[in-house]
Amino acid sequence: MNKLAKISRWAAIVLGIICAIWLVYNTVQYFDVYKWFEPEKEIFGTFVFIGLIILFFSHIIINLAVVTNLSKRSSNFISGIVLLIFGAVSFIALFFHWGALSDIGKEYPMGLEINNELKAAWLAHILHFSFIIYSLIFLFRNNKIQGKNQQSSLIGEQLFVSLNIIGIVCGITGLLIVLVDFFFRANPESWKWAIIPYSLLVLIPYLLVLSGWSFTAISDKKSGWYDEKQKYDIYKSSTFTLLVSIPAMLLLFLFNFNKIDGMSSILWLPFYLFVILFIFSVSSLYNFKSN
Repeated sequence: MNKLAKISRWAAIVLGIICAIWLVYNTVQYFDVYKWFEPEKEIFGTFVFIGLIILFFSHIIINLAVVTNLSKRSSNFISGIVLLIFGAVSFIALFFHWGALSDIGKEYPMGLEINNELKAAWLAHILHFSFIIYSLIFLFRNNKIQGKNQQSSLIGEQLFVSLNIIGIVCGITGLLIVLVDFFFRANPESWKWAIIPYSLLVLIPYLLVLSGWSFTAISDKKSGWYDEKQKYDIYKSSTFTLLVSIPAMLLLFLFNFNKIDGMSSILWLPFYLFVILFIFSVSSLYNFKSN
């Protein structure tokens, strides 16, 4: 586990520095996006999109590095959890960032106004920049702690808490996307082409933390996946989730019974997945803290 933590930490630091440089470049470009539409300057806009692709993979590596480098020290653990939440939000915003830039590329040549799309791109850009800077501060600080030979191994309870916090963030985000997709998308036929990839992307931060938990459990065979207290918390949370999610799905079924093109036609599965993720994460965290 220590070897994995060190490798992931340095990989994240290198990618973080590259992304920081690239985001400075993007900052300069966003002050004059209109030049991208000049034939000889299209390459500047292309580099912005390439930077977003690099940022996509950097989010994955950085979040994995944060999970494997959380320590028993309270200050490190709290800042790491904040960074994981920050990373999950920034990761999800990547796709809205890409969408805003794509809309700019399509709409400006048609003579349409692009102020809203540009504002959305700026907002996502600032979010990514803040995440990268915060990540570098956390990772360099963590590397300094390692250099002093201070203990920084992750304990199961901390990872259990971080997993459920990320589950809450991803659950809320997923439910918002489902509801926005249902109430505001003009073309219902586009649901099946949009909601599936969006749902999978929202789940990635949770799956990354879950992967970190898996690495920890595999590397520490004595402690296993969870202790007796965590087993008890999970059993209680599973029962509560079952009791709440079934009535929620029953209400969804009743409200859409006479609407063959209603929400239940295509959105019922992502809705159910995110409801379960949210309720289970909240109840697990509550049971853990209350016991």
